[in-house]
Amino acid sequence: MSQKNGYRRQVPIKDFYSVGDIAALLGISDHTVYDLVHRRSDPMPFRLLYVSNKGMFVQRDELMVWLERNSAYVAEIMKKDKGNEG
Repeated sequence: MSQKNGYRRQVPIKDFYSVGDIAALLGISDHTVYDLVHRRSDPMPFRLLYVSNKGMFVQRDELMVWLERNSAYVAEIMKKDKGNEG
């Protein structure tokens, strides 16, 4: 989890992020990040080096593009929810 004892880990801006970095940045668990990486439709674009099965990472630019596709403004979501009410 990205938060322990009320403290949220700070992640510096960098070119590549780990699973733990993404969990802290988005305020979600490591497990949720892994779920996003392994989903069938538009998975989070993590990479592995050819020589290793460990050390997944995601490039900042690819992450930003993925986040744009997989998120929405709160106001847009609220409008849709109000439109679905009886």
